[in-house]
Amino acid sequence: MKRKWKSGRTAGMIVALVVFLAVGMTACGQEDSPGQRTQTGEAQSAEAQTGGEQIANPFTDCADLQEAEEIAGFSITIPEKLSADYTELTYRAIEGELIEVIYRQPGQEDEIRIRKAIGEGDISGDYREYGIVETAEEESSGAQVTMKGEDKESEERQAAIWENDGYAYSLTTDQGIDRQELIKILQTIQ
Repeated sequence: MKRKWKSGRTAGMIVALVVFLAVGMTACGQEDSPGQRTQTGEAQSAEAQTGGEQIANPFTDCADLQEAEEIAGFSITIPEKLSADYTELTYRAIEGELIEVIYRQPGQEDEIRIRKAIGEGDISGDYREYGIVETAEEESSGAQVTMKGEDKESEERQAAIWENDGYAYSLTTDQGIDRQELIKILQTIQ
């Protein structure tokens, strides 16, 4: 009798050890998901840092600009195309708040994002530190535009932020746009 009890106890201990090791190996094999980094430097994660709760994506993907404008409740004027390279456009909106248009080069990671929102302030979502931050007046509207660039020696800028007629605007890119070309683009956005 004692022998059966010991082998039953031993079998139970082996099962418990196997379960413990399996759980431990599974937990060790999982990598913490650092989230996605957007073109604008934002860290995006499917889960909140506290409690593992899902964060709702506020953006609605839209079939075209008209749908984005209907969702946001206002219109935006944008360049039809920025250059021959940026031929893919994505339209997104946050209901009653914001329109975002993303220009992409096919097969490339570079994006140019244009945003317009009701209100004021920096709506770019770009939290990078820049080597140069300058303010210029946009001629057609008189708006003060803050342009940011990574390199003080370069004429390229990666971000522009401005306000006009009760709306906040931003244009961001990783690759950078020549300062004079950027000003021309900004004059077409309303």
